[in-house]
Amino acid sequence: MRKIIIMLAALLWGAGALHAQDIITLKNGDEIKAKVQEVGLADVKYKKFENLTGPTYTLMKTEIFMIKYENGEKDIFKDAPATTTTTTTSDATTATSPQQPQEDLYFSNGKFRTANGRVMTSEQMRTMLAEVPEALKLYESGERKNTTTWIFMIPAASCTLLALLNMNKDPGIAWGTMGVGVGFTVGAVVFVSSSVKKFESAYKTYQNAKANPTTSLSFGITRSGGVGLTLTF
Repeated sequence: MRKIIIMLAALLWGAGALHAQDIITLKNGDEIKAKVQEVGLADVKYKKFENLTGPTYTLMKTEIFMIKYENGEKDIFKDAPATTTTTTTSDATTATSPQQPQEDLYFSNGKFRTANGRVMTSEQMRTMLAEVPEALKLYESGERKNTTTWIFMIPAASCTLLALLNMNKDPGIAWGTMGVGVGFTVGAVVFVSSSVKKFESAYKTYQNAKANPTTSLSFGITRSGGVGLTLTF
């Protein structure tokens, strides 16, 4: 009986420990199971989850796409705009002008990509678009249509294969089956096109919202776990 209790306690502790980890997602797609120690102005310090008593590691924020904390909260890191300074020696005046910030999201060939060309996962897209609800809604609609595409593609491929296998045995049935396959293929193409349009609309809505930010005041749970007002820009 004592052994059973010890085993159950160990399992419960293990489940709790697994839930208590932070996940650091890098911009190259790698994920690190960690316990974040400190989020500084330019870097993040953490310990590997498998070795919490081991050394503290440091990552620059420019390498990190997102941190998902144990409580479910997420931080997304984006490149800050750089500035250039031009000095005129004749009159000793200095002018500072902002450069265009590097775009952190692209849409090409039906895929969402980061500035370095890495394809974004569905979870990463949902996290990024969460700050623009209308863009997230369009993206989710596109995902649903993308899923429906496969519902058409599978029978389309099956019908085509059956038609080819029966072409010599019974051409009439074969051509009939081929016609059904073509019908499913047309349906798949329609949903693919509709999905891409939804994704394009989500991308444009997101970029427009980022280019024309609005200020809002919301009531909810703060980072520290308390309840209060949050001002969003």
